[in-house]
Amino acid sequence: MRRLVIASLFALLPWASALAYDGFPAQLTEADRARLDRFDAVRAEAIRDAERGEAADRAVLAKVLEGDAGPIGIETLPGRWRCRTAKIGAQGDLLPLVIYPDFECRITALPGGGLKFEKTTGSQRTSGTLYPFDRNRLGYAGSSWYGYEKGPKPYGTDPDRDEVGVLVRVSATRLRLELPAPRLESLFDIIELRRR
Repeated sequence: MRRLVIASLFALLPWASALAYDGFPAQLTEADRARLDRFDAVRAEAIRDAERGEAADRAVLAKVLEGDAGPIGIETLPGRWRCRTAKIGAQGDLLPLVIYPDFECRITALPGGGLKFEKTTGSQRTSGTLYPFDRNRLGYAGSSWYGYEKGPKPYGTDPDRDEVGVLVRVSATRLRLELPAPRLESLFDIIELRRR
């Protein structure tokens, strides 16, 4: 019953019938539209650059990248997840591949409908809303913040903190939140989520 209620609420959201850009809300910034337009090219470039990384990190990245997007199953998403971030491809002289240890993430059904994603531990965090995108993906619009701050700014209030991407399910117990062209450090970030 809970799954049916969540799926129904998601379908009835006011923005579900009036989306302006590939399933995202109308307030998606031009800069973020451009990031999404370059998604595939940036992802491929970042993965190529990651080949310069350490062998152990490359092995972890290969596991993170395993699996193709399947039906997202919105009703099964809420809950706590273990998550680790792979920062792929270097900006400037930084490392071409960094794999962080596990942290905590959660997906929450919002009271008015829809879903919220949060990375809740670690020094670098993100928080935002998941939007209908297509059969196998949800869009993400949120903002980054640091653990020492009180909380994130709303999407669209600070371009240096805005983040966009897509959430895909690659198995019954694994998701990937893929974030193209982050502002700092890497060319592409993937947050791999695994059921706790």
